[in-house]
Amino acid sequence: MKIRRFILLIIMALALVMPMNCGAVSDQPNVVIDELTVDVRPEVKNGKVTRIKEISNYTLSANRSDERAVLMEYYDNDAITIDKASSPGAKPMYVSAERPSIFYSGSRICALPVQLKAGKTSKATFERNYVKPEFFHGTSPAEPYTIKSFVFTVHIPKSLAHEPIIKEHNLPAGVTGTMTENGDERLYTLILENIPTPDSRELSEAPSLAMWWPSVDVNLSFAGVDELYAYLSALPEDISSPAEAVAAQAAEITAGLEDPQSKIDAIAAWVRQNIRYVAIEHGEWGHRPDAAAEVLRKRYADCKGSANLIAAMLRAVGIDGRRVWIGTRNSTPASWSELAALSCGNHMIAAAVMPDTTIFLDGTVKFAPNGYVPYDDAGQEVIIEDGASYILTRIPEADTDGNVLNYSGSLRVEADILKGSITLGYCGYNHVGVQNLLAQAAAGRTASVLNRLVCFDRKGMTASDIEVLCDNPNGDCTQLTATITDPHAVRRADGGAKLYVSVLPLRFFDMSPFAAKSRSIPFDMGTPHHFSTELTFAIPEGYEPEALPKTIALESAWFSGEVEYTRPDESTVKCRATLRMTATGGNGSDLEQWNRAVREVNKASNAPLIFTRSAQAQ
Repeated sequence: MKIRRFILLIIMALALVMPMNCGAVSDQPNVVIDELTVDVRPEVKNGKVTRIKEISNYTLSANRSDERAVLMEYYDNDAITIDKASSPGAKPMYVSAERPSIFYSGSRICALPVQLKAGKTSKATFERNYVKPEFFHGTSPAEPYTIKSFVFTVHIPKSLAHEPIIKEHNLPAGVTGTMTENGDERLYTLILENIPTPDSRELSEAPSLAMWWPSVDVNLSFAGVDELYAYLSALPEDISSPAEAVAAQAAEITAGLEDPQSKIDAIAAWVRQNIRYVAIEHGEWGHRPDAAAEVLRKRYADCKGSANLIAAMLRAVGIDGRRVWIGTRNSTPASWSELAALSCGNHMIAAAVMPDTTIFLDGTVKFAPNGYVPYDDAGQEVIIEDGASYILTRIPEADTDGNVLNYSGSLRVEADILKGSITLGYCGYNHVGVQNLLAQAAAGRTASVLNRLVCFDRKGMTASDIEVLCDNPNGDCTQLTATITDPHAVRRADGGAKLYVSVLPLRFFDMSPFAAKSRSIPFDMGTPHHFSTELTFAIPEGYEPEALPKTIALESAWFSGEVEYTRPDESTVKCRATLRMTATGGNGSDLEQWNRAVREVNKASNAPLIFTRSAQAQ
């Protein structure tokens, strides 16, 4: 399903067609867009928008030296076409913009190379035609050059039968669009100044661009959720009487099962494990599911196809299966009820509607325990089909308290090498993640995957005798047991009189400080992760603890926990560590505090045990 992916496509594709600027470094960019006006003109017949023309006029200049600027517009030759791309002396290039993660989207980019002379301006024009006006979603002025002045105008004919829905996001303080009368139309106008280009170096660990970049959502096609649902519900096939092949497969999957819950679980698991996920996002097919019988025959589908097959199979065994439209976490700033546009959704799942509850089923996860709802689905507003009507509700919020990595074991030093037996318990979303890694591992690669899980890319560490303990795949945890050796964890000093041992109780905490001290955009680390560690370390023979690391409390805007070392008896040291992630992101201005919080966690984990040779050993 389409959202505003064209913004990122423009930025990514720019690297393919622009020459590198190797000139002198300056605080001021050489190429700027002095003015960009975007004029949106819908055509209305019988009170409905039938097509939308978008005209973008650029005025560009080069401040210091001649340079070729490249402007780009997204299209797909299905819902959206480019009717004009012109600039004096320029020849437009039309290139595919498929992403590796998408099997087929039909995404294309019209690139217009504009040759600029130092100290002079050049003009360029694009005319983009939304043949299917429901695919017009507004504007988000993300260009590869700073925009000094941006003017966005929507001509709203008074003959339009409903009030357009306009939502502004992330605009500068005090800035908003205006609505004015202009004869037989109204004009919505937004003026922005000095819009920088998104810094690709800052996009790591960032939410979707739509969540923080200035944008305006414009819905000219649907008066509200009622009309949107009428459009969406007309796209899937009728599954009230599932195809014979679908019904036969559903009967085979549920053979011998009596209660509805067991049938729901069995069908969802079968689809996840037997239908390969392949993303298809081309035009209307970004919203229209493939027929359930076709998905079953081909054994692959996108999210819509797998959801359609699950719903159809449920219907075939007498369970009320339905299709569900959803916008995943942090994918769009507006919900269905706020905007009622196609851009509010990027995913489809299924639901089993029971007399006392609704069970949501995402078919795109290869392995998932019964009842599993992906973190990106949880808490999101959904539209559930309900015949001619619909149900607008929210999936329950994610329970992340159980998303814990439990680390326990017994460690010792042998010949200046740290050795031991450990157990890793992956619970909650970690459990699902590990099971999917193992399920999707290529033939012969399972051992490598397990080794990486245990050693966690620690240099020199090796693992052996790894076993996977998951007696109940539908439970909450997967356990791994292993024997480890770590040659870099032990260091001798003062001719062997002192021994430094790093047991690293939080070594599976994999978050790092950002290289920069600040950035202009927010950051988000995704699913909250928690850690719990219980390690027993055998005091090396002939040594005494010089000092145990002090108990360290870890309290910040993002983390809460502590690392504690105790000596329960003469022969052992125990290490207990807990760390809970209480927040997952922040603004760019929070970066220095985030870096400090991460360094404090790593410092607490890295603090070594220090042993001194005992008097008897000397």
